[in-house]
Amino acid sequence: MTPQTATMQQVLANLERLADRKLEGPRSLASALDHVAAGIACSLDGYPRHKPWIFQVTIGRLALGKFLRDGRMRHDLAAVIPGVPQDQDVDFGTALERLRVQWARFEAYQGPMAPHFAYGPVDKGQYAAVHVMHLRDHLGVVWEEAVGASP
Repeated sequence: MTPQTATMQQVLANLERLADRKLEGPRSLASALDHVAAGIACSLDGYPRHKPWIFQVTIGRLALGKFLRDGRMRHDLAAVIPGVPQDQDVDFGTALERLRVQWARFEAYQGPMAPHFAYGPVDKGQYAAVHVMHLRDHLGVVWEEAVGASP
């Protein structure tokens, strides 16, 4: 089990009891979970739209490298995944279940990973780290509560 898998499972086990928490960013907790679930699905199924290749091999690769080195991601919390519809009215239970399902799909997946829309080619280990960092960045202090809560 990787640290990312252990951490994601810990957070998923504790998020249900934190359903009423408010995020500091522009999204509701449910919307953030749904957004991260969509990103996980895209890493398996493919992203509908991509940044230009020159962006991917320059800024995208530099950003990915920095995130992986730092073990933390900082990004625009209002940004959408290009070409992926956003459901701002998704309810918490549905969003949490989508996240659980997509993470389980990701863990079981044995095929080639889809290129990231901004970073280009990303291997499964890098994607695992990116998905965990993505969720952590969106959750903010709720992340700490979820990691620190005992199931």
